[in-house]
Amino acid sequence: MNTILHDFPEIKEIFQAIGNKQREFNWLITDFEGFFDGTDAFSKDRVWISGDDLTQLINSKNIFFIWAVFSAFEKNIKLDPENLTVEPDIKMNNDLFGNNPKIRHPLAIAEINLWDSSKVLFLSKDSNLSQRFRSYFVNWEDMDKYNVKIKW
Repeated sequence: MNTILHDFPEIKEIFQAIGNKQREFNWLITDFEGFFDGTDAFSKDRVWISGDDLTQLINSKNIFFIWAVFSAFEKNIKLDPENLTVEPDIKMNNDLFGNNPKIRHPLAIAEINLWDSSKVLFLSKDSNLSQRFRSYFVNWEDMDKYNVKIKW
């Protein structure tokens, strides 16, 4: 299920929205810009991090994302962020606003796209995660219907 949120909550509130299920995944974070006071975790172009470590980092540091792609992977998946065959991006990806947008990395379960401090694009193969997200936030739309309406 693909969802667009016409608000821009902090990433920790997005994690609350999905019932803190982020802890159950490993995360690839790509194409990000923001403010990352007190940490050098985002000093490289790509970050591979466990859900527990990401949660601790987000809750303990002054971090704000303007742009980012958070791709969720089952814990048994191992990736080398320096040697990706697919690198999810947001700023140069027009596919998100086309017909039937898809999660970019084929092994990812879900994708959180933070769009220029204005929108969140949530794509998920797990309908439970999508339902949690939609139940938590009120200002959301089905992304597939939105894309047809806007006619990108």
